[in-house]
Amino acid sequence: MNPQVRLTSAIGLNDHVYRHWVVDAATNLSGKEISAAPAVTANTTLEYTPAWSPHLRLEAEWSRVGSYWMDDLNTQSYGGYDLVNLRASYTISEGVDVFGRVSNLFDTRWSTTSTVSNGQAQFSPGLPRTAYIGLMMRF
Repeated sequence: MNPQVRLTSAIGLNDHVYRHWVVDAATNLSGKEISAAPAVTANTTLEYTPAWSPHLRLEAEWSRVGSYWMDDLNTQSYGGYDLVNLRASYTISEGVDVFGRVSNLFDTRWSTTSTVSNGQAQFSPGLPRTAYIGLMMRF
């Protein structure tokens, strides 16, 4: 691979299951999947620093959170989400950088947490497409 290009990736494959949990005589959660615990989480980042401008760094990131149960009885599920983010930074001089970021590039509707309360699905919406720009100075 080109030394100006770096690809990093991480994936978590999990099995969150109650081995033995009897809440009361009417509620046995043994063998159920734990709510709000996705089986798959993943993150991949592609970073590029062009040879013609070593002070410039560009990144594209893909984050995946898989589906999960929203309640302990495993009756309602949330489908998970995929987000794409872009980042760029440029070193102007020693100790001075300008940077920018676009989070949720495709303006995906997503939820940071999804649960069931009193039989009703509840979602905490994640941010829509959001852009940031800044200047960092180190003394």
